[in-house]
Amino acid sequence: MKALLIAIGSHGDVHPFVGLALGLRARGHDVTVAASGHFEPLVRRTGFEFAPLMSAEEYDRLALNPDLWHPVKGFRLLMEGTIQLIRPVYELITERSVTGETVVVASTLAIGARIAQDKYRIPTATVQLQPSILRTVYDTPRLPGSPMRPWQPKWLKRALWWIADQLIIDRGLAPGINAFRAEVGLPPVSRIMNEWWNSPDLVIGMFPDCSAFHSPTGRSRCASPAFRSTTRRGWRRCPTPCCASWTPATGRSRSRRGRRCGRAGRSSTRPSGPADC
Repeated sequence: MKALLIAIGSHGDVHPFVGLALGLRARGHDVTVAASGHFEPLVRRTGFEFAPLMSAEEYDRLALNPDLWHPVKGFRLLMEGTIQLIRPVYELITERSVTGETVVVASTLAIGARIAQDKYRIPTATVQLQPSILRTVYDTPRLPGSPMRPWQPKWLKRALWWIADQLIIDRGLAPGINAFRAEVGLPPVSRIMNEWWNSPDLVIGMFPDCSAFHSPTGRSRCASPAFRSTTRRGWRRCPTPCCASWTPATGRSRSRRGRRCGRAGRSSTRPSGPADC
């Protein structure tokens, strides 16, 4: 089987995909990792084929942009970057996919992978690196700037998610996504972050079970693999009490919320709370 791994983001997004690639290769699969050119040395050093989604210079300009850390401008900048990568991701998948032989594993912001899946029914798994990004009305995480609280009734939480989609998220993402979908002959989508951006085939939660919340309804398409943390000596299983997970913030040199997992683990953000897959 050919596995095409699409990792969009910083070190905290790409390193888990390298670990996933190592596991797939150990099982005999042919793996290609697609990411920013900034990570080409890492990917090739571990022996995988690399496919660039943007140049290293483009990545550095975005990563060093001070607006990226602004509470409002940062979100807008991230959405713009996400839209710009739709075409490169979509074209890479359509060019390399072989029917019946290829599976795609895509990170959260690899929107082009979801569009390719909708268009060609390519088997695709979405990888979520932190439980707080999976929406729930049962045990709600505390998110920066969000008025949602765990004690609020479910109807109010659903209403707050709807308002966030209508007034903020879809305004930033839907025009660019739906313009590209129309270009390839697909109908528009809405409430992008509510359900659509997660693959209907499978969602992989790359965080420890101790930080995950399972829906009381029992309905879930989320799989949580054995959690491993990376050290300078390689990969090791994270002990059960450890509740640290990789997140995009691990790439933030200015983050003050990092902590250590064990003595040799890389710094990672404290999980915001359990989530419903």
